[in-house]
Amino acid sequence: MKINRKKLKKLIIESLKEKEENKKKKVFSKQEKNNLIKWAIKNDPVKTNNSMSAFNPDFLPKVENILSYLSKKGPSPALKQLDKKNILPDNFQPEVSTAFRSLKDQQAKLSSGRSQVAGLGYHVCYTETGEPNSHSADIVDENYQWGAGKNALQKMAMWEFFMHLGIACEKYGIPDECWGGNWSYPKSRPGGTCEVSYKGIKYILTRFGFSKKTKFMKTQALRIGWDPAHIQAFDDEENTQRIKNTSYVGLNYLKNKKTGEISKALKGKPKK
Repeated sequence: MKINRKKLKKLIIESLKEKEENKKKKVFSKQEKNNLIKWAIKNDPVKTNNSMSAFNPDFLPKVENILSYLSKKGPSPALKQLDKKNILPDNFQPEVSTAFRSLKDQQAKLSSGRSQVAGLGYHVCYTETGEPNSHSADIVDENYQWGAGKNALQKMAMWEFFMHLGIACEKYGIPDECWGGNWSYPKSRPGGTCEVSYKGIKYILTRFGFSKKTKFMKTQALRIGWDPAHIQAFDDEENTQRIKNTSYVGLNYLKNKKTGEISKALKGKPKK
């Protein structure tokens, strides 16, 4: 019987494709998912990565546009008038403080109370082959960061930066619910304010910067959501589940790869 090589080759290729698709569609049990998370926390197969290459390709352009937008903005004229020592740069210097976060580091943040996310999330997601695939970014100003150790003037500039970040999110298609500056404070973290005063002169900050000034003697509070540096691609259940499913496939790939490497190393080890 004569074999049609072209048809045979086509059938083999289709079969291989089908196998790959089935791998992608693999449904993991709850126990399997928990085991993969535990394995990744213990072995830390992919380290935290804050480079632009760690972002999902569809989300990356939005991050780049937002960074570009922010770099062209700066502290308001009202704030610059108070800057007698010229300590505030004319333009913001935005940077990504967090792109992809490893499961090991995410667990550490959860344990310290600095995050409410256990396991996979928008920062903690992988491709099908275990590469970083972040759908989230934490963006801060290089000079002001989160305000630790900064004076009142710098802290106000920091809050202006975050307000401009909120505007950039609207401009470049980040949904309102996906900017942390719109999130209300959880019960475990009451407040949601940043208190600043300027010796009796107070500038009331709105979402679009300083709008007016008011004289008073007591410190006033500026209200903003509890995680204003954070942006993410989406917040709906369907997409969230999709990136988690892909991440489990990626973790499984990494685990099998690591297991194979260990097995190969043991086989090559000379017997005593």
